[in-house]
Amino acid sequence: MLLNPLITGSSTDADEQYEGCLSFFDVRGMVPRPLTIMVQTITLDGANPA
Repeated sequence: MLLNPLITGSSTDADEQYEGCLSFFDVRGMVPRPLTIMVQTITLDGANPA
C-alpha cells in the first residue's frame, strides 16, 4: 500500500497502448506511459522513509 504517493521521476522510455474511457465505452485512444517511475511515499505513522 502506498500512502500519499508522489511521482518524483520517470523514464524517458515509454510504451503506448490503446485505452478506453469508462464513461464512454466507444472512446479509445493511444496513451503513452513511462516504463518506470520513481515514487515517494509515507509510512502508516506519517514518517518519510529513507
